[in-house]
Amino acid sequence: MNFPYIFLEGRYLPIVPLERKGEEWIELHAFIDSGASYSIFHADIAEILGIEFTKGEKNFMNNRNYATMN
Repeated sequence: MNFPYIFLEGRYLPIVPLERKGEEWIELHAFIDSGASYSIFHADIAEILGIEFTKGEKNFMNNRNYATMN
């Protein structure tokens, strides 16, 4: 998938718009990291996007780019 980078705060960033139609349209913006093994966002955003995050596995992330399973 190709998409244009958005110029923001003096540099080009891989940000894509997301839209979700529920009772009303909600627009979000997401950073894309094509080399990432995981996507991280707040549980409120998962709920808005219709992702049932409570059915998934819980992972604890740290700043060294790997997960430990609990």
